[in-house]
Amino acid sequence: MSSLKQKFSTFLFKGVSEVPSSITVAYHSVSWTSKTLTLNAILRTIHEPDVNLVCQFQRLANQDLYYDITWYADDTEVLRNQTISSNISEVALLSGTQMLAKSKKANSMIHCVVGAKLSEGDSPCETGTSSLFYAGIKVLTPILRINRGQSAEVELQFTIPFINENGIAYFPFGTENAQSDLNIQMGVHNSSSLSCDDKNRRACDTKINAFKYNDRDKYNTNDWKVVHKIKVQNQDDGNFKLIDKHITLRFETGSTNGEGSKIWEYITLPDIQVCHF
Repeated sequence: MSSLKQKFSTFLFKGVSEVPSSITVAYHSVSWTSKTLTLNAILRTIHEPDVNLVCQFQRLANQDLYYDITWYADDTEVLRNQTISSNISEVALLSGTQMLAKSKKANSMIHCVVGAKLSEGDSPCETGTSSLFYAGIKVLTPILRINRGQSAEVELQFTIPFINENGIAYFPFGTENAQSDLNIQMGVHNSSSLSCDDKNRRACDTKINAFKYNDRDKYNTNDWKVVHKIKVQNQDDGNFKLIDKHITLRFETGSTNGEGSKIWEYITLPDIQVCHF
């Protein structure tokens, strides 16, 4: 009987009880795939980017272990049982196209769950969870205060870079290097007194550019982290009494080109509350 107990105990605890520490999600890189084709007798090269997130953690002392990683976006499982070894050169990545395959886009809260295991085919006994990482466009000014006849600036910042397909067409007279911008449109709700800097419009467009393939190294710098500012004008000249001093601004993105960039297509940013006096 004691021999049976010992075998059962050995089987039960055949695993790794320790949990990796310092688990975090962060932006990692932009990867590219390129293809060349002929369309309407014109030779073209299409460079298709994909944004990657990384699940970082402190590996355990045992160098023979493997690690199991599962990814979530807004609590939806988007990638399961990703396995890497103890070799620090191996990293656990989640791509934008993998998120899209599970109907998730930018402006999602991402986290990863990590556990150590004895072999590639095992499942971890114990796991740890990262903190949440917001992958998208952050609104730095959730509240704007604008006096009558004055203006203020909305500030937006990307936590992962905007990417878009880059196409190069080779004509007899030269080449055309094309890439579209991301269009972010502002809508004004519950008011006729606010507009963007163009006072004849109630919706304004802001264009965000991506880096082309030849400038792809810039995705490894802080250049894409620039704060984007949009001027908002209060047209109310004070000739009438304000009934509702609280107005909502809502920003939405437009269309993109290619597959990897679709994580940015038609997403709505968090509302901005405007108080005007």
